[in-house]
Amino acid sequence: MFATITNKQKSTVFSIIVFILFFYGFLNAATFSVKDYGATGNNQNDHQAIQSAIDACSNDGGGTVLFPAGEYVTGTLELKSNMSLYLEAGAVLKASRNTEDYPKRALLFGENLENIFILGPGIIDGQAEYEWKENDISDKLADNVPADFKPTITRSYPIAPNPKLVELVNCKNVKIKDITLKKAPSWTVHPWGCDGVLIDGITIDNDVVAGAWTDGIDPDCSRNVHITNCRIAAGDDGIAIKTTDHFGPARSCENIIIDNCHIVSASCGIKIGTETKADIKFVTAENCVIRKSNRGVGIIVRDTGTVSNVQFSNILIDCARHDYFWWGNGEPFYFVAWKRKGVENHGTIKNVSVSNIKAYACGTSFVEGITGRTLENFEFKDITLYVKSDSLLDFPVENKPYSFEHYYHTKIFPTGVSNYYLGRSVFKFTNINSLILDNIRISWMDKISEKWENAVQLEKITNLNAKAIITRQPHLKSDHSAIVLDNVQSGEFYNCTALQGTETFFDIRNEKTANIQFRYNQLNQAKQGFKFEAKDLQKHVKVID
Repeated sequence: MFATITNKQKSTVFSIIVFILFFYGFLNAATFSVKDYGATGNNQNDHQAIQSAIDACSNDGGGTVLFPAGEYVTGTLELKSNMSLYLEAGAVLKASRNTEDYPKRALLFGENLENIFILGPGIIDGQAEYEWKENDISDKLADNVPADFKPTITRSYPIAPNPKLVELVNCKNVKIKDITLKKAPSWTVHPWGCDGVLIDGITIDNDVVAGAWTDGIDPDCSRNVHITNCRIAAGDDGIAIKTTDHFGPARSCENIIIDNCHIVSASCGIKIGTETKADIKFVTAENCVIRKSNRGVGIIVRDTGTVSNVQFSNILIDCARHDYFWWGNGEPFYFVAWKRKGVENHGTIKNVSVSNIKAYACGTSFVEGITGRTLENFEFKDITLYVKSDSLLDFPVENKPYSFEHYYHTKIFPTGVSNYYLGRSVFKFTNINSLILDNIRISWMDKISEKWENAVQLEKITNLNAKAIITRQPHLKSDHSAIVLDNVQSGEFYNCTALQGTETFFDIRNEKTANIQFRYNQLNQAKQGFKFEAKDLQKHVKVID
């Protein structure tokens, strides 16, 4: 059913990487030390000297531009083909704090180049600075916000200049390895329209508290990208795969491998979107650890492109809430097709496999076609979710930072009841055709939020196959149910288990719910196996035990 990423496709990416390493790993033996061209390395502006070394290297047919130990301040450096930038141990390349030093909005910039290496073990320091001031954004972050609502709390904003640290446009055969990049004022590494990119063993250390827009790595309209063995701490998203029109018409982003990475993010650890102006396809993320992140993994389609053929596997996720102005609410999964204002015929999400995930959650995981787009072919297999101890009482009004959820309760909807925006189920699936849930366990730690009502909520689902779901309702002695079915058509629940303390396991709602079978489910520990919104619904389900 699912169009998965094959070994052949992975082999294609790795073959390209081997080609890069073998044929271009040893460029012209000439080395051009920036100090030979007048760079002091004494924390002064060495831009002219460094650019002279780069130009000389290029004029000689390529080679290595060497940064010996020292501190070098510079604005935009324009890279050239067939070149390695090598920062020795103790070498620190610092981004100038003078706005006039950036003819391009990047510290290291290259366009239409081939064979570009940026290598360590030195440091690239963006020297980002921030200020906290009253929130002046017009987006109220929710529907049905009172018209007279005015934000009265502060958030961080970057102080100009805020260049990206590395931006490569329409380049081929790119390697970034072992380098440390820190304090980025904007996106840290941004390959746009590139083909054949290896990012291996780098460390990104940005401001997770204040670092607005400091994504870690953003493959954008790029192909054949491998991100491996990286350690990323990012304000905003850790790794975000996009298709933008920043440098021309958006093109597809495909054949992306992410593995063996450790990620901390104030927003989403690994995200596809939100900019989706062209298709994104054949993406795999595996063997990663995502910790202290406002979201775990996400797919957000807001434009005309469609995201397809994606695998997330063997990932440990530990969510944590960050300040209110970051997107996310401590949810492990966030997969939504949500039309951007003014966009017609926006894309969807299809053929997604999520397997072998252990996650600690604060907020609801959404898998939804929100604005009329049906999601297609989703599989969640071998998933263990723990809902963390978390109560709004832990966030008194006078304390900051506010969590995103606390912001809604105390600033927008003080009652937290009629217009609750963030979900009351641990997993909420909406508007999906063909959904597989296999071996899903959901459990709760002590002192969970009072908001929780259900473990799994299923709405507008066709062709459902649910096997071995093990759970109960969130709160003991609660009127709420473990699993809610609301307009679910053609489905089966097989070998599911009600945990001790279950009040009602299945809650069947909506007259459109039909053709559902329940086979060999272990409901003996539930006080009530089934609850029907209306008696007529009983004829639309078949129980086989």
